[in-house]
This record gives sequence, structure tokens and C-alpha cells, in this order.
Amino acid sequence: MGPIPLSDTLLIIVFSIATGVSAFYLEKLTIIKPEKKVTARKYLHIIACGLSTIAAALITNLLFLALIVALCLIPVTYLVLKKNFFSIGDKKSYGIIYFPLIFLILLLIFADRPDRWLIVGPMGFLTLSDAFATLVGLKYSQRFFNFTGEKKSVIGSTAFIIVSFVWMLVIRQIGFQADEPIGEYLVFSLFISLVAAGFEIMGSGGRDNLYVPSGTAFMFWAYSLAPVRLDPYYMLSIAIILIAAAVLAWKLKLLDGGGAFAALLMGTVILCFGHFSIWPLVVFFVSGALLGKLPGRRASDIKDGKPRDYTQVLSNGGVALALAYINCIVNSPILQLLYLISVAVSAADTWSSEIGQRLSRKTLDLKTFKILPAGLSGCVSLPGTIAAIAGAASIALFSGSLPDGIIITIFGFAGSLIDSVIGAFFQGRYADIAKPGLSDYGHGKPISGFSWMTNDLVNLVSNIIISSIASIYLFLK
Repeated sequence: MGPIPLSDTLLIIVFSIATGVSAFYLEKLTIIKPEKKVTARKYLHIIACGLSTIAAALITNLLFLALIVALCLIPVTYLVLKKNFFSIGDKKSYGIIYFPLIFLILLLIFADRPDRWLIVGPMGFLTLSDAFATLVGLKYSQRFFNFTGEKKSVIGSTAFIIVSFVWMLVIRQIGFQADEPIGEYLVFSLFISLVAAGFEIMGSGGRDNLYVPSGTAFMFWAYSLAPVRLDPYYMLSIAIILIAAAVLAWKLKLLDGGGAFAALLMGTVILCFGHFSIWPLVVFFVSGALLGKLPGRRASDIKDGKPRDYTQVLSNGGVALALAYINCIVNSPILQLLYLISVAVSAADTWSSEIGQRLSRKTLDLKTFKILPAGLSGCVSLPGTIAAIAGAASIALFSGSLPDGIIITIFGFAGSLIDSVIGAFFQGRYADIAKPGLSDYGHGKPISGFSWMTNDLVNLVSNIIISSIASIYLFLK
């Protein structure tokens, strides 16, 4: 770790004492005035995150700072989980754990880089933009929305964007990308402010303390150090087009508000950072949504007949999103093929489920090998199997070559089979009280599987498994 300057030690002692005293003072204040808990917690957020940002800018030995943060994370976790530190009702303040955790990760990743803006910039977003979004929203907001289980405000999100943009101007003045053309920098600043606000909106339960700094750190790195140079004008244009597409999908009730927003963020990352084509995902989402609107379907989960929500969007596109991040770092043709395979798995499963339930009265249960009525996860039918192959083939059309198309179709279809196997053995099944037979959407008496293994989680796990297998095959090929 190298020698530790005395100035580093003194700064850490001062900052640690200031953070600790502030935390316990504000906690005691909330006992006297419980109605001030949210505001007091956000003041602690500003103090702790702000001092961490300053520490990352001033301290010479960042690995020493990382060690101190790791040690502090232990008592912080204990206080939150065991002593309900800053809890509001029955909701624990997990964000107080997430913030030092992501700060520690950033320190470990970027400790050896001379450009500290990869830490300071993202932590500034968390310190200022996130805090002002909450405080402004609490005081002035009259319009709210809820995408992921936590109420957000329109004016709060607007404040987040404005403060983020101002922060980008501030850090340019003190060194970040000072040589970049001002026009390009302003466009990138607007882009990153909009995307970071999206991370904050999707971050319920304190998870914005993870999403905002990690997402913005990646964008800072991609803008300044990525192998493929990002064009800010292209990124902002893509974001505007995808906003229009997300609004259209929401208006047509193909996606709900959370689903449209998640799809917008996913599409932005995949196009701007992963450099993948968005059309395979468009074909998957549109075809799946349209098939879900067809009449004659028996529900296979509780979301049947409703617009796709953010959990469905992320469970089907989460692997593709991860591959986009990785491709920004290494830029490999194999990752582009894996991206198509991942989308093909989701398409195969969706087509199989939607078409199979409409054209099949009876299905084969892969767990018991009994013939059951259509509509239960973990069962297969001939029409559903043919539909799975067709769904995978619809994505294989984007491969550009017949051999790659065959690989995509095979792995896509295999992914749908793995999905069915996982659904049969692990997804929760229930004896439905309202109507005879079994169900897998959480109503009735549980008889097998795990209640937490939902259809969305099955989709994600099966996609991870087949993408991992495909990656091994492609890298060894």
C-alpha cells in the first residue's frame, strides 16, 4: 500500500469524527422529532457523501482510504441491520450501507489511476444531485410517480438533472476534461445528467446510492478512457429517440411507466456504450407485447394481460445490458454474438409461452411427466416448442451470417428449455383456491418449489446459464 503521509491520517481522522458526530446527532434529533427523519437522513447523506468526495480528491494514498472505508463499513452495517439506525417505520436504511460499499468499490477499482475524477465525479452526483432531488421534492412537489416501489417527484427529478449539470460544469473548471471542446462537453453533461436521473428514479429502497455512483462512474470512464470514443451528439440523439419510443410504448400500454423507463435506460446503455444494435431488442419486446395482447390466453403468472413492468424488462434484458457494459470495455465480436443469443433466449421463451398457451390444451410437465392443462410454468407442448424455435430464429436474422444464425437459434431454443426445467423444479406452484388445478402466480396453497422463485427470476437465471454456456463454447471454438 506504500507509505501513508501524515496529512492523509489527519484528514481521515477529522472526516471520520465529523461524520460520526453528525450521524449520532441527527439520529438523536429524529428521536425527538420523528417527523424529521427523512430530512435528517438526507442531511447525513450530504455530510457523509460530501466528506467522502473531498477525501477522494485530497488524500494521497487511496488504498489507505479504502482500508478505512472497509473498516467503517462493518459498524455501519451492524447499526443499520441490528439497531435500526435511521429506520423509517419497518423500512431499514439500506442506503446508509450501500453508499460506503460503492465508495469502497470505486476506490479499489480506480485507486491506481491518476485521474481521480472517476471517483470524485460520481460521488459528487450522489452527494449533491441525489440529496437535492429528495429535499426539493419533499418541500415543493405536488406531482408524484412510482415506477419501482418508491414514490418520486417530478420537481425532485428536475432538480436532480439541474444540479447534475451544474456539477459537471464545476468539475470542468477544476480539471475534468478541460481540454475537450466546450460544445461536446455540454452535450455530454446533459446526457449524463439525464441518464443519472434515470438511475435515481429506478433506485428504490436506497438502491439509488448504488445505481447513481456506479452508473455515472462507468459513464465518466467511457467518456474519457474507453477504447471506442463516444460521440456526445450521437448519445444525446439516441436518448431523445428512445424517450419518444418509450412514451409510445407506454401510451400503447405495451409497457407500464416503470417498464418504459427501464427499457429507455437499457436501450440507451446498449446503444451508446455497448455499441450493439437495438433492433433485436425492439423485435423481442414488441413481438412479446403484441403476442401477450392476443385473446384466448390462460394466465401463467399474476401479470398476465397487463403491460410489461420494469422487473419483466430487466429479467429479460438484464444479461444483454451486462454484455453491453462489458463490450464497452473490451469491444469483442464474441460479445455481440452473445448479446444476440441472450435476446434469442428471451424471445424463444416468450413466444413459446404466449403461443403455446393459446394453441395447446394439454402440456407435458417436465417434473412429473404428467399431462396438465396449458398455462403452468415448467410444462411444454408441441406448438410451444415450435414457437420457441421461431422466436429464437427471429433474433438470429440479425446475425449477418448463416453459421452465426444457426448458433443463435440453437442456444436461444436451448435457453427456453432450461427456462422450462427451472420453472418445473424450482418455481413456486400453488393449489389455486378460486379454481381447480395448479397455478404459479402466488395464489392459493403452496405445494412445491420456492415462493421467491418467480417467473421473472426464472427468466433471468435461465438466460444467465445459457449465456454462460454459450460464452464458453464461443471462446473455445
